[in-house]
Amino acid sequence: MSVATHDRRLAARFGRFMKEPGKRLHAYWLMLRGAVPYHVAYALRRPFAPEPRTLHFFPGLPAQSNSTILRVCKVRGIRVAVGTPDNRPLMYWEDETVNRTPAPPGALNGACTDIRKSTVDRVHREVFGYSAAIDPFVFDGAIVEKSEENAARDGVILAGPLASTRPGKVYQRLISNNRGDVLEELRIAVVFGTIPHVVICWKAAAVRFVRIANRAGLVEPSKVLSAGEMERIAAFCAALGLDCGELDAIRDPADGRLYILDANKTPIGPARVLPLWQTLRSVALIGQALDRLWLRPDGRPSS
Repeated sequence: MSVATHDRRLAARFGRFMKEPGKRLHAYWLMLRGAVPYHVAYALRRPFAPEPRTLHFFPGLPAQSNSTILRVCKVRGIRVAVGTPDNRPLMYWEDETVNRTPAPPGALNGACTDIRKSTVDRVHREVFGYSAAIDPFVFDGAIVEKSEENAARDGVILAGPLASTRPGKVYQRLISNNRGDVLEELRIAVVFGTIPHVVICWKAAAVRFVRIANRAGLVEPSKVLSAGEMERIAAFCAALGLDCGELDAIRDPADGRLYILDANKTPIGPARVLPLWQTLRSVALIGQALDRLWLRPDGRPSS
């Protein structure tokens, strides 16, 4: 390679780096705030923990360092380890829409074997009495077609009724969750039938089916959910077998009804657009609910 060619390539690389320095610095900041506070919290808390506590995972540990449960464990000073069926407390952790590995009896989330969209719709209808699912061959209106798989983010809007459908897809009516010029979604944390907090996410309509929020805020559950809805959410999680996780929901402004569209047993978070103090509070609230695991020798939450 000639010196001139090398210089041109170096100049091009430097130019790309300097083109959007603000975005690069913001990306570095997000990386740091997504790791450093949790490591610092663990280092400070671990020596003063009243007794050694370990949360075991089966069949393996969460692969992603930004998994909510790993962040919670760091903030609470809880060790994590790969477990055997006899360990307690034991959390079943397999990032699959339908379980491939059988869960040991008594494992947390072990009964949550299927979080396909059709399963979520079915359980929602059983508990709430309604759901977003429709018959695409007769429904006259805007239809959302999306994959059965969790976190596929492949939704498209079609005009119903449809002449045909595709295998592996579910069909729901489009719920207009607009709040002015943005869409509003609810991320509901659930731990043993309780709701530690709710995160409200606002995003542009152009990224409706992408898990990206422009901004978000942490709120008390009672601010956005009625007492009856919280009871039905607990019943929904019990029917689905979800001990700990997160629900994605929206509210239809037309009738005020709440619709749970996704259930996640291996959530990642909190949302990175949350202010840092709200992020840490979110993790702390989930951790407080998780502490109930160590109040009984069988590793199940106390009632």
